Amino acid sequence: MGHRVLGIDRTACYLDIGRKKALASGVPVSFELGDVRTFRREKAFDGAVSMFSSFGYFEDPQDDIRLLENVVASLRPGGKLVMDLLGKEVIARSFTSRSWSEPEPGLLWLEERRVLPGWSAIENKWTLVKGDQKREHVLTIRMYSGSELAAVFSRAGFSRVELFGSIDGGPYDPTARRRVAVGVR
Repeated sequence: MGHRVLGIDRTACYLDIGRKKALASGVPVSFELGDVRTFRREKAFDGAVSMFSSFGYFEDPQDDIRLLENVVASLRPGGKLVMDLLGKEVIARSFTSRSWSEPEPGLLWLEERRVLPGWSAIENKWTLVKGDQKREHVLTIRMYSGSELAAVFSRAGFSRVELFGSIDGGPYDPTARRRVAVGVR
């Protein structure tokens, strides 16, 4: 659509997947290995996008602020960050402690979730089973209510923050399925 796009991640294999998908789609995208807690390009971008709950995984909550401060610094005046993630309110309404799926034939994905004190975070234990192989991974994601997330955006330097309940701009209300935060530099 005429945009120059740069993908940043600290995991090389995720960048490889991105490169392959961009190439297969015929979309010119640049990819760079980097950590968003330190990545900063002063006033270099018109926009930034973070999709599918890719925020809140760092152990130290101050790293969430660092990430957002780097985004603010990297945006041109008026630039926007669009961040899609599940809101604490949405999660509390539909929380389930266990689920499983079969993302591909022969691969079983089991998830066990535990809410940490004060609904501050959710600990996820993923168990992947394929044939006689079993892999487990535990991760924790910090949860923010709408007002908490808006406060973190403001603290990081965004001049305005709006919250929506869907990527198409629906209201962040009791019917919201997601939460989309739009921060403006």
